[in-house]
Amino acid sequence: MKKSILAILGAAALAATASLALAADSMTGWVTEAHCGAKGAAASHKECGAKCVKEGQKVAFYDNATKKVMNFDADCQKPMEGMMAQEVTLSGVSMKDGMVHATKAEPVAAKK
Repeated sequence: MKKSILAILGAAALAATASLALAADSMTGWVTEAHCGAKGAAASHKECGAKCVKEGQKVAFYDNATKKVMNFDADCQKPMEGMMAQEVTLSGVSMKDGMVHATKAEPVAAKK
């Protein structure tokens, strides 16, 4: 019985460590939406992105490092909608049910 409990606790600790490794503290990329995804990772996508969100698409994030598109969680949908088509750095990033949650988003300074 004790060995079973220790095995379960060990597996839980390993799973927790693995999930922490997957969650980055910060990420840089573009605010887009689920329909256009990576194609919407540009400043020129503002009007199209707003239209798609109005028609029911989820606000999403295109991660520059991994080249993946992930929807923002429900808590971040409205705040991030206002940053559509902007390159941003997200801070306090965590993953929740495969969706991105961030405590802070700041626009990336324009490159010269």
